[in-house]
Amino acid sequence: MKKFFMTGVPLLVIIYYEPIIISDILSSAYFLLTATFFTRIATSKKNFLDVFYQIKPVNYNP
Repeated sequence: MKKFFMTGVPLLVIIYYEPIIISDILSSAYFLLTATFFTRIATSKKNFLDVFYQIKPVNYNP
């Protein structure tokens, strides 16, 4: 299930929003950003959720 979210979801988003994006430069830049972001998550040895917990501030109290 994790591997589907790492690979399938960005590809589905790119395929869905392809007619909406006007410029090919924007779509290629968006593809590069998502590809580097999701490969960085996939290659990191930490957990999938730890990457998103790092985005929150340090003094985050639920």
